[in-house]
Amino acid sequence: MPAVLTSPNHPSGTDRVAEVAALAEYQGYDVVLNVQGDEPFVTADALRGAVQQVASGRAEIGTVAAVASVEVLNRPDVVKVVRDNQGFALY
Repeated sequence: MPAVLTSPNHPSGTDRVAEVAALAEYQGYDVVLNVQGDEPFVTADALRGAVQQVASGRAEIGTVAAVASVEVLNRPDVVKVVRDNQGFALY
């Protein structure tokens, strides 16, 4: 996959991915997978799970999340996801 230089004005990596996904050469794809540079240890199974949520039509966006220990939840450097009863992210 070739590298694509995006606008330096984007506030997030997600905005950069959206810019590239909107290009004509990527219009034929049903799902776009965005792995940020600060996620070097995310597993292939976790990525497949997030992609499956989107590919199945269950969700427009999938994300990798896991149940965490209280120790992890208390760490300010760890991103948290709060989910509803169906597993959808609330915030």
